[in-house]
Amino acid sequence: MLVFFLLPSCKKDEQGNITVNIEQTEYSLPEKGGVIDVSFVPLTAWEASCPDSFVSIDPSRGDASTEEVHVKITVEANDIPYEREIKVKVAFVFNTVDITISQDAMTPPAPPTDLEGNLQTEDITIGQPIE
Repeated sequence: MLVFFLLPSCKKDEQGNITVNIEQTEYSLPEKGGVIDVSFVPLTAWEASCPDSFVSIDPSRGDASTEEVHVKITVEANDIPYEREIKVKVAFVFNTVDITISQDAMTPPAPPTDLEGNLQTEDITIGQPIE
């Protein structure tokens, strides 16, 4: 009975090939990173990949099944001062689904202040406070 409800995410094309869909394909993460759980019913063999070294995928491949599969995509903290877009490809036998993850930019650290909250500055040529 469960398969009956999950099959609408799969369909046959004009040649009778089974294509697999993933319902949610866009995600957002904060700068600290996180884990995204992507689920689908893989009626064909599949493989997930991403060229970025700060992304890991578990599991990254599997066989055809009528059971729902959960793939965990882990993204490390963003250490660059601009938002980044991550692309994960999930390839099935007859189609590919792209998953897009937007990650917030790194927030630069606040400049140092004194006890009263005044910005501390130094003359970098001699290492003394500017007066």
